[in-house]
Amino acid sequence: MEKEHHQHHTSNYDRFMSGEYCNSLNPEVLEMISNTKACLARLDSPDLEDSERSGILRNMLGSIGQRSAVGRNFLCQCGKHIFIGDKSVINDNCTMMDENHILIGNQVLIAPNVQFYTATHPINYNERFVENWNENSGELFFRTRSLPITVEDNVWIGGGSIILAGITIGTGSVIGAGSVVTKSIPANCVAVGNPCKVIRYLKSDNKIQTIKSFKLRNWNRADIPALARNLNNKKIWDNCRNTLPYP
Repeated sequence: MEKEHHQHHTSNYDRFMSGEYCNSLNPEVLEMISNTKACLARLDSPDLEDSERSGILRNMLGSIGQRSAVGRNFLCQCGKHIFIGDKSVINDNCTMMDENHILIGNQVLIAPNVQFYTATHPINYNERFVENWNENSGELFFRTRSLPITVEDNVWIGGGSIILAGITIGTGSVIGAGSVVTKSIPANCVAVGNPCKVIRYLKSDNKIQTIKSFKLRNWNRADIPALARNLNNKKIWDNCRNTLPYP
């Protein structure tokens, strides 16, 4: 009986992590939240040594790489769903509501007051709230789904930006301060605004990867390597970049 009970909750957890709408309270998640609250309460203690603070972060997060740093007043939900690469900086007052995975790559710079939200709810309130909800059911009266967020290597996110559920920010891209990122951003570009949109593309050391990031609709994938070689010609590159459909 205990085994079946455990499998039920594991199944609910897996469903939630896969992006299904759920209103169940998962023991796995509740345990993570409890551990995270205890860690956060200690994290900014004024008498805490740097080595102790690093130990708390390692215990609270899924992983944190070499020479990475997390600033003061950091806030997260589960903790164990956050994975930070090497030489990445999360500045002060950042929020990571990690109901699902938040993957931060290597050499990522995240300015103060940036917020990540992996959870979302149905737009229609009839779907958002549970009809005939019973407060003794042990379940929530509203439905939530979670989608992962991925920030690839060498990204810089400006202060006060908001990153929503299911977003990927491609390698080397820059998100302007105060942006609200509602759709994934391709590699090697500058994107700003609410909603956040690409305003220009950056020179890429890997043209094939940049071309793929355009999500070509009219090109044969097999032609991409040859196209990339031709793009060493700046005129061809600029013409192609300006005519391809942006994501």
